[in-house]
Amino acid sequence: GQPFAVELQRSGRQLQVGADESLLEALEAAGVEIPNLCRGGVCGQCQTPYLKGDVEHRDHFLATADRAASLMPCVSRGCGSPILLDI
Repeated sequence: GQPFAVELQRSGRQLQVGADESLLEALEAAGVEIPNLCRGGVCGQCQTPYLKGDVEHRDHFLATADRAASLMPCVSRGCGSPILLDI
């Protein structure tokens, strides 16, 4: 995928997610712990709320209605404006 930007709402930290890494990997590299199990978008363990941004949902867990407020950082990617995570 394409690189994209993420902001952590509670701390104000900004991260860049590289083309060859997942959002989950970028968060972990920055010291942000997100519960996870499958890393494939099916278990729902890493479900994370977001407040704004263009998200490409690649999971097989979230219902369509839930995708407006949550993403799965193991597989979801930004696809436009930066994503503001509610963490």
